[in-house]
Amino acid sequence: MKQKNSKKKMVRTTAAGLSLVMAPVLTASHVLSVYAQPAVLTPDEQSAINNFLSTQPTDGTVQNLGKIDYTPAPSIYTFPGAGNYSTKFKDTAPRTTLAMDYVVRDYYNTADTYKVKNWNTVQWYDTTSFTPGASGGLSLSHWYWAPEVTLIKQSDNSEITLKNVGLDINDPTGVISGTIYPGVFFPDFPIPSNDPRFTVNYLDSVEETYYVNGNYWSFTVPMHEDLPYDTIVTIDESLKTGEVEEDVAGALGNKQAEYTGRISNRDQRASSWIPVANLDSSNYMQYNSDVIYNDIQNDFLNTDDTNRNRINFDWGIADVGVTSYTAPVTRELRVGIDYTHFVTEDGTELQPKVYGLQGVANFSGYEYVSTHSEPNGDRVHVYKLAPTPVTTPSSTATPKTGDTTNVFSYVAMMFTGLIAGVGAFFVKRKKFN
Repeated sequence: MKQKNSKKKMVRTTAAGLSLVMAPVLTASHVLSVYAQPAVLTPDEQSAINNFLSTQPTDGTVQNLGKIDYTPAPSIYTFPGAGNYSTKFKDTAPRTTLAMDYVVRDYYNTADTYKVKNWNTVQWYDTTSFTPGASGGLSLSHWYWAPEVTLIKQSDNSEITLKNVGLDINDPTGVISGTIYPGVFFPDFPIPSNDPRFTVNYLDSVEETYYVNGNYWSFTVPMHEDLPYDTIVTIDESLKTGEVEEDVAGALGNKQAEYTGRISNRDQRASSWIPVANLDSSNYMQYNSDVIYNDIQNDFLNTDDTNRNRINFDWGIADVGVTSYTAPVTRELRVGIDYTHFVTEDGTELQPKVYGLQGVANFSGYEYVSTHSEPNGDRVHVYKLAPTPVTTPSSTATPKTGDTTNVFSYVAMMFTGLIAGVGAFFVKRKKFN
């Protein structure tokens, strides 16, 4: 009983001040249900829900707040620039010098023969020492590669300097011991060996042309994308203002794919199943690991979850495989709202319910009694009929003009008083005599 009186006193005090208009302040509900739990909201989610509530939605109204603000992790590697990287080929192949001063011919110009200038000091990468197997390797026979070589033309002793030279020694004791292949840039291709985005794979081969068309090696680039989820809000009048319960926890979706790339070029010896690409020995540095990764990533991010076989790029091809897709799970929230009711003691509404928690209002002919809260958080202000005031007329009031009843009453009172006064006079006089 004391608690009720105290509450009534509190409400009366509030009624004497300004109207209480409580804006919805979203907090995690502390009332657990069997299927829901209090929701933890970010400031952005709170703001979005408050904006939704400002439209005064009714029970059951649904609003999609959009996708969560999700930022994927940035790439952890950047190509360091020309001359500042090594390749798996260079890291794997041992370096050596030629055993003899071989006479060789140019693959593109078989009419002339050449010798290597400073043949016994020029450093070559020796592919014959590659070990095939699980770690990858080449089984080419007496194949060498050097980033730059100066050749002496045997017909006139003129010199020519070539870059990215492949050398095949196929007949060490012959008059012409082998063939040089200018422009074999794949061992220097700008995919650094320490770039974590790429896994370079070597294939066993006995065809030197694989050095030219890129078929002897490949690289694998795994792709992964987290897919943000939507947040759906449903108004639930059974919850109180500020209560937010989570029925379904949102979960990021994801899609994954593995791209296996192969570099091609404009060399006409490229095999039929690897299309001719736009790069060659003059421009291959433009297609560094950043460029290739971004091309693959853009393809991956802008396609759906369906499997595709092969994608053509300016630098070559990529086979797409091991693709998986998991749809994101929509987050489902319920948000409480409350109304304010103005009723008489028998429950009659003095006006329709008002959105939000409002203060006491004035109604003509009624006086405020008390305030209580419903189990769902609604606020109820109770009123009763105000009593009619009773007015008692004064005994000395002067009669109004035209009021004959009051005139007669007034004359009768005067006459009675006069008789009483005369009687009292004679009694008093007789007593003294």
